[in-house]
Amino acid sequence: MQILITNIGNRNIKYKGQVYSTLELKEGRGVKQFSFRDWTNQLLDNYENEKENIQLNILDTVLKQTDVKPAKIIIVVSNQQDKAYNGQDTLYEGEVIKRLLSEKYQITDIELKELTGNVTDENFLMQFYQKLYLELLQKFSNAYFVFCDAGGTGQQKTACKLMAEFMLSDAQWKILYPKEDGSIEEKMQVEYRNIINKEQAIALVRKSQYEAALNVLGGDIHTNSNNKVFLLLSFAHFRRHRVSQQVRNIWDNTSLPARMEPCIKSACFPKARSHNEELFNILSEKSYIQMSELLYVAYHYYKTENFIDSLLSFAVFYETYIDKSLRLLDNEIKKCFSAEVGKKSGELTEAYLKNEPTLFPETMKHAKDALKKCDNYTDYKSVPLAIHLITEQDIICELRELANILAPYIDFSKPDYNKDIKEENSIRSIRNKLAHEGVYINGAELSIRSPHYGDLLNDCLKACGLSTEDVYEQMNRIIEEQIRKAK
Repeated sequence: MQILITNIGNRNIKYKGQVYSTLELKEGRGVKQFSFRDWTNQLLDNYENEKENIQLNILDTVLKQTDVKPAKIIIVVSNQQDKAYNGQDTLYEGEVIKRLLSEKYQITDIELKELTGNVTDENFLMQFYQKLYLELLQKFSNAYFVFCDAGGTGQQKTACKLMAEFMLSDAQWKILYPKEDGSIEEKMQVEYRNIINKEQAIALVRKSQYEAALNVLGGDIHTNSNNKVFLLLSFAHFRRHRVSQQVRNIWDNTSLPARMEPCIKSACFPKARSHNEELFNILSEKSYIQMSELLYVAYHYYKTENFIDSLLSFAVFYETYIDKSLRLLDNEIKKCFSAEVGKKSGELTEAYLKNEPTLFPETMKHAKDALKKCDNYTDYKSVPLAIHLITEQDIICELRELANILAPYIDFSKPDYNKDIKEENSIRSIRNKLAHEGVYINGAELSIRSPHYGDLLNDCLKACGLSTEDVYEQMNRIIEEQIRKAK
């Protein structure tokens, strides 16, 4: 379905073969004279007697085009409520044009849309066209829009095109500009659209919404491309979601800009530094990258004040750390103890802990406390008990530093180093309320409930041998630079 949309001005009809502009010359804003509005009102009242003397101007040229066959026409007219400024209003002219179109082209679905506010107020006009397009898209989702650049104020034309740029796809609309010699020029808004899309994409990148930014620029996360911006956005997207194979595949493409920059290369090739060398060596590279990215993302969200996603990402970080630590310990325990115990335990289980109760007094103490609440069932892989076990064990000492940092924040019995804070304010409890109860938390709430959260993130980064620079913010700056450079 084709829909024609046009703004009209006071030159969209001819009277007796002449553009009727003498009234326009007489009238000044705020001067009460016989105005264009008054004249077109009289013309409408006498339409049957006058219609032989009235001709369409400008719009008629567009409708003669073979590919312009609208099933519906929208005519935007002005009907400003402020009488001091409404002398040039096109309300009645629009009614005259509607009748002419219906009689000449047998188009029955013609609708006038009235601008009742100031026709030079950009904010009002943006809202008007946004609402208009939204209504049309809801009713005619598969419509093709033809815009006739026939009249209206400069602000109208800008708002009309700008909202179309935002709300309509490239293949869904075009602009036709009637020239004085009677020909038609199709206006391409390429540069205008590029600027809008770039700024929108950059805004999304700053929020780390990489796939959305890619879509705005015309890319597809599932399609291979050598486009530098598309490569960067895809790389960042898969990095944030820890899809390590895709990240490495994109990094291997030498078209990827700034691929040797530390903030980018670190996603594929983490470094063993003096402080993290032991932890780095006992974990697989894949495991270390997974944990690092989770921590980097949590830190980035914290720095950008996205506290909810920061807490959720951090929870996945410490749960991943605990899971990988228990698996490593289990492998070592199987070496240290009898095959019989190993078979019974499978992983770190009650069998081993009960067999050696004096090795882990703190863990066992908390296990006994847990039994009072859990009907004699103790899960030694649960977060509060597992973190105690990792801090107490001396089988893999390299795991203990990070566990000691985490324990006061994720064990309900030691909430966030602060004796005055109730146990439900531990990081783990806050995360559970977010994930399972939909409880909202902002910066002010977080500073009350977990005042040391920022310090915790920094301490974890240092314990893992990671930079306390926001690597995602650094990567986002590189992406923004490439977007602005792109043609």
